[in-house]
Amino acid sequence: RPCDSVAGGVDRDLFQSRLDYGDRSAIVVRHPGDRDYVYDQYREHGHDLASFYLRTPEGVPDEVARVEMPIWFARDPERVALAHSLLIDQCRRGMGYPVAVMEAHEQAVIDGPSREFFRQLLENSTVERHKTFAGSAKNRSKRGRWL
Repeated sequence: RPCDSVAGGVDRDLFQSRLDYGDRSAIVVRHPGDRDYVYDQYREHGHDLASFYLRTPEGVPDEVARVEMPIWFARDPERVALAHSLLIDQCRRGMGYPVAVMEAHEQAVIDGPSREFFRQLLENSTVERHKTFAGSAKNRSKRGRWL
């Protein structure tokens, strides 16, 4: 097939050679493949997806990221330009990785007591519905006593 010559290539390779540091690609509208979970979640709420590729600015690790957004956002050139400039600024501040994204990730980590509360809530909910709550053998062994 004609496309076999580029099989195995990744987006990063293509855009690293085409984009200057700090630049972004044109916006592309995402067309789903089979079993595209992320796309299905957005579509369920009435959002089509668009994206652009962004090459990190000079002076930080050389990366290419795909930035996804709802189509209504992508259709506003001022919003896209603002997002682009904010991402470049954040990459500079975070040595190649947006600080805001890094901090959001740290905030999203679930601590032990919260995890246990969720497990208990799940267990109570399944018991109330007369269902069996088994959990994994590993988790049961952590909570039980051997002696």
